[in-house]
Amino acid sequence: MNDYPERPSGSNATKVVLVILAVAGGLLFVCCGGAAALYLMVAPSLDKLGEGISQGIEQGLSEGLDEFDRQVQADVEDHPLIVEHIGAIQEFRHDWDASMEEPGEDVWVFDIRGEKGSGRLRAECITIDADTEDVTSGQLILDSGETIELFPANPLQ
Repeated sequence: MNDYPERPSGSNATKVVLVILAVAGGLLFVCCGGAAALYLMVAPSLDKLGEGISQGIEQGLSEGLDEFDRQVQADVEDHPLIVEHIGAIQEFRHDWDASMEEPGEDVWVFDIRGEKGSGRLRAECITIDADTEDVTSGQLILDSGETIELFPANPLQ
């Protein structure tokens, strides 16, 4: 005979529970570990994709707004009061902060500089088509503080 004690009768149940726990733990490790590994492999690509999309949107928005500025400048650069007080426009820059403070949603503010002077243009702009903005009313505020209505029959509010 042997010197080992007899096993209790419930030892098979303990084995089954341990096997189930081991299998469940293994599955949990494989699933979560696999998900974590997949995330670690895919995350850098997703970040790059997100950055690319963001840059594309930003670039498209910037190009569209630059075109808007060019169209507004093209509409006002030959206006007699602009020619008289500013001259040929050398710089035409959108002032976003001032534009956002305007009460009218179609009123935009631009800082302009020309060969004769400089000032600020407040312009109500209406989109005619993809290539044309029409300034329907506006004010030229010279650096001296003088305010000139560009369209006296349709003053800017």
